[in-house]
Amino acid sequence: MVRPKKSEQKDIRQLVLVKSRNLFLKYGFGNITMRRIAEDIGASPGAIYLYFKNKEAILAELRKEGFALLDRAQQTVMDAHYADPMDKLIDMGKTYIQFGLTHREYYDIMFLMNCREHSADPVPGIRSGEALAGLRSFQKFRRVVDECKNAGYFSLADADTVAFFCHSYAHGQVSLIIRQRTPVAVEKETILIDECMAFFSQMARGK
Repeated sequence: MVRPKKSEQKDIRQLVLVKSRNLFLKYGFGNITMRRIAEDIGASPGAIYLYFKNKEAILAELRKEGFALLDRAQQTVMDAHYADPMDKLIDMGKTYIQFGLTHREYYDIMFLMNCREHSADPVPGIRSGEALAGLRSFQKFRRVVDECKNAGYFSLADADTVAFFCHSYAHGQVSLIIRQRTPVAVEKETILIDECMAFFSQMARGK
């Protein structure tokens, strides 16, 4: 087999990722083989193995890309100045939700896809790299919650509880919308999100 030139390798590798992502989402991770991916891009199975040792490695790379995008989006909020940390927490939630709705395919692969063949924690008690990548999102919520508590908010709960509530609250909204399980028409989903965030803000501020 002729190994592609270095100038071609990046393009082929990216094509494998794009095609695999589409196949995983359309047919399910368990129903896709390396041979099926190769057929979809018009290459031999051996060509795919030049870049990825198996489909689990492809999945891990797709998740890595998705978490990197999420991390950059959330870091923009972390780096911004807010007079009131509660406004920062609200924006963190909005940013998370917007990421999920803008990058639905990545979000599905990162959090929602049923990949029983792929274990996020291959060794009991030891988190994998991608599990730790997902944890970074929670940790950002956690740091903003600490700022809120220092400002007098959430006095009746510990920071981990509040951060997990906020993180799962945002995740739940994205998941319901992606799976089309919301109680409103598609065109009204954005309005519903804004109203939910406004309601959360009122509760957090004790109004």
